[in-house]
Amino acid sequence: MHGWSFSAEIWQQVHALLPDFEHHTLTYHNCTSAEDFVSLVQTRIAEVQPDVVVGWSLGATLALSCWKANPTFQVLVLSGSLKFTEVWPARVLQQMVRKLRHDPAKVIQDFWQHIGHEEVLQTRGLWPTEALIAGLQVLQDTDHSDLTHLHGHWLHGTHDPLMRPPEQLPFEVLDGGHLLMLTLPQNIAQVLRSMA
Repeated sequence: MHGWSFSAEIWQQVHALLPDFEHHTLTYHNCTSAEDFVSLVQTRIAEVQPDVVVGWSLGATLALSCWKANPTFQVLVLSGSLKFTEVWPARVLQQMVRKLRHDPAKVIQDFWQHIGHEEVLQTRGLWPTEALIAGLQVLQDTDHSDLTHLHGHWLHGTHDPLMRPPEQLPFEVLDGGHLLMLTLPQNIAQVLRSMA
């Protein structure tokens, strides 16, 4: 599961390193509320019944929500947080929502630049504005601070400007930023092989 404003294409390098794995992705384009996001992920997990769910950033928040409700699978958390508003206050997210209504491409471009994503934004691939707003609502409202254990792995980049790793859970630090699947795909593939 990918992060806010991105697409499943972000996983291409990891998929290529694991050709013998069966990969399933999803898109959030039709989500118009925070509840839609959780329902979409829950439905997809029920359909696929995966051995491992990989969640990055917003996808990690959603993966943890589903795992807490039904811990029947392993979780690989990439660049996630237990409570996003501990790093980005709710007022910053609310400001992004206001700006999204006027110039979504600018908001996304600024966000991508902040996390070190160098690609030029293709406006034809933009999420609908309501989906972008609903995704920010998920990040604002979700609090997994009560999570005391995890059946899986947590990977965090040493230079991640966006997320804060959990103090109460074990996590592995990699020499990277927020975009670990792009900068360190071999490390992610290695961890997934160890989990399979």
